[in-house]
Amino acid sequence: MTATPLSLTNLPTVPRMNDQRSAAPLPPSRAPSVARLSSEPELSTAIPPASDVQGAYATPSSSSPVATTEAQQLSAFQHPMQRVIVIRCGKDLKSRISIHEHALCRHSGKMNGISIRAKSMRDAYDDCEDILEQVTSIAMAGLSPEQFEKMGLRAKLFSLIETIDKQYPLSEYQASLKKTIRDVLNVQYANNNLTERPKSMKIFQELPLDQRLHLLDSEAGLDVAEEVSARLLRIKSREEQMTTGTTTRFWAQGRLSLRDTEARSVASLVEWAYDESMLNFEDAEHLYDIWALATRLEFDVLARECMDRLFKTASASIRDAFSNNIGLGHLIGLTRAQDAPGLADDVVTTVFHHVLKDDNPPVKLSDLVIRALARGLDSELWAQLKSMVSHDTACKLIDALVALKVLKVEQGGVDGSLIKYEGQQNAHMT
Repeated sequence: MTATPLSLTNLPTVPRMNDQRSAAPLPPSRAPSVARLSSEPELSTAIPPASDVQGAYATPSSSSPVATTEAQQLSAFQHPMQRVIVIRCGKDLKSRISIHEHALCRHSGKMNGISIRAKSMRDAYDDCEDILEQVTSIAMAGLSPEQFEKMGLRAKLFSLIETIDKQYPLSEYQASLKKTIRDVLNVQYANNNLTERPKSMKIFQELPLDQRLHLLDSEAGLDVAEEVSARLLRIKSREEQMTTGTTTRFWAQGRLSLRDTEARSVASLVEWAYDESMLNFEDAEHLYDIWALATRLEFDVLARECMDRLFKTASASIRDAFSNNIGLGHLIGLTRAQDAPGLADDVVTTVFHHVLKDDNPPVKLSDLVIRALARGLDSELWAQLKSMVSHDTACKLIDALVALKVLKVEQGGVDGSLIKYEGQQNAHMT
């Protein structure tokens, strides 16, 4: 049977690393379940679709660089809207949410710094992908020895083999690739797949690589292509499945792992990254988690907005409770008023929970809770709280109680301004 002629333009290609469209899309925007947390209507603006997820061996397509401020140069990438980072989050990092690299870097100096540091490694992955595609296009084409020669692939393949042997972009694989090439050439000598056979294996092995390659016949050349291609594919698979490494390396591969982070918080951050008018959350705990994530990634504007909403709403609720003679215990759900059940406030409860239990709660909320406790603490509430109050918080509370006692002595009463709050005209989270 006559083999179908092939050309360089129809050789098969291997899929790029992380070239997938299965990364988990963002869920539709959801309005908060507690109406007063946000006055925003339910929104369903879709996140701009990500182009093909380009990861460890991704070559950017051409587009114009995005203009940036002098303070935040996006020099790490020339084609920002073509590069995609897949954020792995949720339980066991099984959730996948995609975001353009540019959207991360323009909001965070930390993310931009990682991108800059990852540039050289990302370039190395791009070069590896180019080599892999070229070798695999020859190895997987199903060529006959005659087609291999007729299409002029011998020179192209051998040039690639020499590059892999001497200057493979990921240097940690250099030694194993050299061994693969040496071993497959030795097999060709043993099988006598040579146009001219040296007298001994030792003589053959001592020849420079280019001379050994040019002694191969066409069938041997195809065998070498298959072996080297298989090795390169194993390297690619290993890089894709790597679970330990630096953040910079993972970023160069097109991924960012956020352990102990819920997917819903990542989804909200990603949504906000594309449109700063959209800060959607379900409840106060969700908003607090978004603040924690924004702080971790150094999304300073988003973190500040989340904190302002939490602080203003909690401040207003505490002030209103004191004005209406409602105890803190009722407000945070630890005690019940017989004549007014259901007084627990979601925002205040969340703020108290994190301030009392977290190792390093935000100072702004910590100060608010300490001031509130100094004014509204009673024996019943203290009996329920003391087991969860940290030593540091207890010391601050004692200081606040002493200050309040001094204030009472000096002024003959409690100064209502002790519970400070911001934005009285906009006390709710709007």
